[in-house]
Amino acid sequence: MKNASCRAGILVFMIVWTPSLFAWGQTGHQIVATIASRGLSPAVAKEVSVLLNGQTLADVAPLPDQWRKTDTYESGWHYVNIPKSDTAYDPTRDCPPQQSEVGNDCAVAAIEHYKTVLADTTQSNETRGQALTFIVHFIGDIHQPLHNANNNDEGGNEVPVTWFGAATHTYSGDSNPVSWNLHAVWDDAIIEKSGMSVDAYATYLLKRPRPAHATSGTTVDWTNAAYRLAKTNSYVIPSATPAPLGKKYYARNLPVVNKQLLLAGLRLRSVLESALGGKK
Repeated sequence: MKNASCRAGILVFMIVWTPSLFAWGQTGHQIVATIASRGLSPAVAKEVSVLLNGQTLADVAPLPDQWRKTDTYESGWHYVNIPKSDTAYDPTRDCPPQQSEVGNDCAVAAIEHYKTVLADTTQSNETRGQALTFIVHFIGDIHQPLHNANNNDEGGNEVPVTWFGAATHTYSGDSNPVSWNLHAVWDDAIIEKSGMSVDAYATYLLKRPRPAHATSGTTVDWTNAAYRLAKTNSYVIPSATPAPLGKKYYARNLPVVNKQLLLAGLRLRSVLESALGGKK
């Protein structure tokens, strides 16, 4: 598998990370991974540790956003471009053929492909470790509503907003200001406003009532559900440019973000149990 060996080397070190505008930011991806890790069967938890060279799911969760900076053909694996004007995922339209190991260019195809690779014990640990890292990340991605909808605006990346009156913000470790956009609000701002650490946020979400039938359905079902949330919630913003988002928008959408993070973590755990031979 392309780059599996060199990427395996990345997995043995802790990384210094600056959140990107690509997906759930580092905190969101690590919350999802932490939820998934809590409750894994002992056998699957051990297998995860072996495949990741002792790293945790939370350690590796953000890595694919770094990998895609150099392997740009991977970019489309992080999202599904379902037109906002439509109603649901159409694989012919939204997941076109691609000359790659995945074979199609969208998150749905990438998740299904790497689930198969992860479950294949004839593959090397390096190859399966890479597949595991991709699955952790991409399942997180498809639960961020704006990773499934597009209004000719790169999933909200081209929609300028202000956030509680601020037009710009900075990421940890970077002093350069970045303009707020709608996608970044969903990736980072709503989550970060809590001020909680990754562990505290995961604990908080796991203490909340579990959504009914949380782990049922398919990858396509999960994608369509998040897509509908993009239409009913994410894109419902004031018409001004930049759109002023603040207390009202935050209060309406924090429960959505929390539910999506929890669902992503529970579903990721279920996928790993199935792929690695644990509880069904």
